[in-house]
Amino acid sequence: MEEQEIKLLRKEFVTHDTKSFLFEKPKNLSFSPGQATEIALIKEGFEE
Repeated sequence: MEEQEIKLLRKEFVTHDTKSFLFEKPKNLSFSPGQATEIALIKEGFEE
């Protein structure tokens, strides 16, 4: 699996317990609607 670091552009609440996130799309990323991906946060203190 290829790892990439991407930028978070926007985050907002959709409902009280659901959030929406918008990320920049890497130039070499191709996908089809309905595909899934894994996301991990890289932030000090979140390692565990």
